[in-house]
Order: sequence, then C-alpha cells, then structure tokens
Amino acid sequence: MTWDEVCKFALSFPEVSRAISYNEPSLKFRKSLITRLRQADESIVLLDIPEPEREMLLSVAPQVYFVEQHYLAYDIVLARLGRTTLSDIAPLIERRWRNVAPKRMVKLRDL
Repeated sequence: MTWDEVCKFALSFPEVSRAISYNEPSLKFRKSLITRLRQADESIVLLDIPEPEREMLLSVAPQVYFVEQHYLAYDIVLARLGRTTLSDIAPLIERRWRNVAPKRMVKLRDL
C-alpha cells in the first residue's frame, strides 16, 4: 500500500485534508491529526490504538505493526506501508476520524 492510497481513503471522510505534521505529510480533521507518514521508514502513525489492541497487533502481525520507545506512553502503533493493505488499516483510520469528528457529523456520515 502507498501513502497516496491512504490519502485517497482518508480524504473520503468529511473535512479531512492534507497537512504537514513534524515536517512530514499528514492528514488532519480540522486541526486534529488523523495519521502521519514517516518518510524515513515508509510507515504511518496510527492513533487511538489502546495498549491491549496495540499488543495484539504487534503479536499477530509483527511484519506490519511496530512501536518505538518514544510512542510507548501513547495510544499509537506504527504500520509499515509496504507490508499492509487498506483493509488492515482502514478501520483504524476510520476510528480515529470518528473519535475527532463531531458526533453530529459522524451520524450524518452513517445515514
């Protein structure tokens, strides 16, 4: 999967736009980060991943998901784009959007 494919999917959600975060390409809902590309290792930062879920992802798909020491204190997991598919990460990106978008907007999307 590529960053362009991630963008195409995420940009289908209301008010998601391309942005820059930590000098890297990112996607945001208004000012809230949805995901960010880490160009150095072609991975993406996935947010709102509670520790138990992160541990499960790390154990079942270590070739895709990983975490660095810096992120251990946060509900974050990293995913290698070249080893994942949209079906793997789409639910995680959508969940992040649902968590930062207003409830009314989420409800309208679900109609």
